Amino acid sequence: MARIIDDAVQTELESPGRSELILCFLTVTDPTRDTPARVVCEENGNISFANGLAINYYLDGDLYYGLPFRPARMSDDDRPARATLTVPAYHRLILEWFRVMQNPARLKIDFYAASAWPAAVDADNARTPSTAPNRVYLADKLWLRNVAAGGTEISCEIGGYDFTQEPLGKRATKNLCPDLYR
Repeated sequence: MARIIDDAVQTELESPGRSELILCFLTVTDPTRDTPARVVCEENGNISFANGLAINYYLDGDLYYGLPFRPARMSDDDRPARATLTVPAYHRLILEWFRVMQNPARLKIDFYAASAWPAAVDADNARTPSTAPNRVYLADKLWLRNVAAGGTEISCEIGGYDFTQEPLGKRATKNLCPDLYR
């Protein structure tokens, strides 16, 4: 049984001739850190610049820092969700942050339409939404694990819970749960 992604959302995400830019917001929560890491990029892995600096974005009162990364589409079948995240290691601090990250860290991925943020930036080189942002897609309760840091990039495996399994590791079969199969 495949997971259901709304047809309009899937068409919008896969459309090559789409007119609206989609922003990808990542929130990485590591139990060893006081605050989660919040980063944002355009869905194609690019970031925009203003005043010679990467543009940051405010979302729900939190500041997301512009960082180029390449998010892969999550799998959408009967198995647990999985994908790969690749981050260019263009700064030593990025390498250090990922190197000491607890394995696994929690991950939340939000896709929003960029039309809610005006072109102007504030003193933090950030854009604040002028209207309520339109969430296109949300993937929550994911795990970031198997971090591999190379000389030029960091790659991580994104995984999710296996919702087809019961807590004891057994599937809800007709023999175990006859009331579900009436």
